[in-house]
Amino acid sequence: MEKEDNLLISSLAEYLTCIAEKRGTQFHSRTTNYKPIYRGQAKQSWCIEPAVYRCGRFEREGNYIRELERLQPEAFASMSRIEKLIKMQHYGLPTRLLDFTCNALVALYFACCSEQDADGVVYELHAFPLYHQDFVWVSIVMKYIFEFSRLPFAPASMIDELKREFSQYPPRGVESFYEEQSIRKILCSPLGLYPHFSNGRIKSQEGVFIIAGMEIREENRDGLLFVKQSYQNIAELWPASRSILIPAGQKQRLLRELEEIGFHKGRLFPELEAQAGYVTEYIDRLA
Repeated sequence: MEKEDNLLISSLAEYLTCIAEKRGTQFHSRTTNYKPIYRGQAKQSWCIEPAVYRCGRFEREGNYIRELERLQPEAFASMSRIEKLIKMQHYGLPTRLLDFTCNALVALYFACCSEQDADGVVYELHAFPLYHQDFVWVSIVMKYIFEFSRLPFAPASMIDELKREFSQYPPRGVESFYEEQSIRKILCSPLGLYPHFSNGRIKSQEGVFIIAGMEIREENRDGLLFVKQSYQNIAELWPASRSILIPAGQKQRLLRELEEIGFHKGRLFPELEAQAGYVTEYIDRLA
């Protein structure tokens, strides 16, 4: 059943067919990968937003990061800022990293694995641009998060520091962003991230991220005041997209079909705790 490019599916076969019929374009440039990415949400009604944008946490973003790094400095030694943020997200700290995957079956699992009484959804984004971890836009966003997230924000101060910090931000890489409009654009744009497979979970789930953007709420003599960006409709985030709706009554069937082809908790969560939980659930079902 199709309506305004939203699909309603009830079986794995239907899901695979609709993915195959609109298989996304993939192409690459020196800094960017353009490819289809997917996000599974167990409740269609949830906003599309990362954890630190929920529950009034947005203005405390920098506090979470600084306090965790203060308490566990050895855990983040010799890591870049984006590597730190990915590791913090992995261990449950609320960040502005929004989870996506390059694997449509992984997204379907997450749309079905919880909230059994609610309809789920898989969001498919076509040819979304994903940048490598060392891309200059990523570095500039990380600089804002780690150093400037206490409001208000003065773009001129960041530009002055970018010019001085030659070792981290060589002029050849950032000189085109030495003006305020460019900095505003970078901070207000959702930014796709193609991460290194730095932990087993990202590798198992073929994970990618979107670094959520912001909007300017106010500008005064002290600088810019930001508010979070969140979306009810995936087309607001990326126009070339669609929603694949998962009825609540079909979630258990879809989970069984996914398990038959090897997509289950034990595969997607390689940590020992998750493995033990999957084994327990599996054996109990057989009893």
